[in-house]
Amino acid sequence: MKKQLLISLLLVFAAFGLKAQSVADLDAKNGFGNDVFGKSISAYPGMVCISKQKSEYQLYTRPTDDLSYGGGKLKGIVYGFYNGQLREVILTIDGANNAAPVLKALTAAYGPGTPGHKPNSTLWQGQKVKMECVTDSPFGSFVFVGQTK
Repeated sequence: MKKQLLISLLLVFAAFGLKAQSVADLDAKNGFGNDVFGKSISAYPGMVCISKQKSEYQLYTRPTDDLSYGGGKLKGIVYGFYNGQLREVILTIDGANNAAPVLKALTAAYGPGTPGHKPNSTLWQGQKVKMECVTDSPFGSFVFVGQTK
């Protein structure tokens, strides 16, 4: 009976072009949104450097970014570039009340995740990409997406 139900669900997914969401989808993107890890800073027009020091690691923002995600409001998005290539993306969530819809959207996109390393956090650990959503900490709520290597 369970096997028949599973086969039926797979057929429904196939018929509608749907697929189960998972960490593999995060790895397939190799980044977050339209931003791909390893791409040069020159591929991202409009970036503004916010780093105080000159080094191989620089932080940028993009003033044209949409500061909403999954029905939640973001305070900002910061992009970390190492030697001129995108390495990580950090979404700062605007208050705990906006964290729930952001977490819900991430779960819908990449599956349920696992308990993270920090309190009130959910972790998605892929082969190429790691993402952690922290919904309440002394530093606020945020999503960190970065390369695993």
